[in-house]
Amino acid sequence: MRKKFAGFSVIIVALFLVIFIINTSFSRKYSSRIELDFSPLAASAYVDGHRQKPGVVRVAPGKHTISVRLDGFADEQKVVSVKKTETMYVGLSLLPNSPKTTNWYTAHPEDQRIAERISGRNTDSAVNKALELEPFIKELPFIGPGFSYQVGVGATNSNGRPTIVIHAQSDEAIADAKQWIRSMGYNPDSMHIIINPDQEIDTN
Repeated sequence: MRKKFAGFSVIIVALFLVIFIINTSFSRKYSSRIELDFSPLAASAYVDGHRQKPGVVRVAPGKHTISVRLDGFADEQKVVSVKKTETMYVGLSLLPNSPKTTNWYTAHPEDQRIAERISGRNTDSAVNKALELEPFIKELPFIGPGFSYQVGVGATNSNGRPTIVIHAQSDEAIADAKQWIRSMGYNPDSMHIIINPDQEIDTN
């Protein structure tokens, strides 16, 4: 009886060991996560072609394609690159493109609430990314003495880096604006700066 019990114990230990090895291997391969959020909830969402529910999806590090679609709405797709052990938020809200779905969000308050949450989180993510790429923007907007110049933030460039916009009344004021940037501990020569965009003068 003891021998049978001992044999059974060995099998149980071996089984747990196999499960542990499998789980460890899976965790190492799929060490990244995508926090998937979408609206409407009736939509179909896919990560690399595999249908997913809202929530955390474990993925391997690298590029992944997220797509969301629903009849009566414009499809949305986003390609992201996730680093090892990183958890990335991806929120997509579909826009109605049919007369039957024009008032969808008004008629479905839960989907409206989710869409608002997605909008807020995407805005926060965009701001955080912009600050990471160009920390100087936290000092903006700034108006120089006597309104001789103004320094603000423009659209992002092709690399996702924010553009610094200077409105100035003269070349001297432009020089003063750049000197102010230096006085704040930043190098204007390393920035993408547009001078008086209404006059289509670009620098750096």
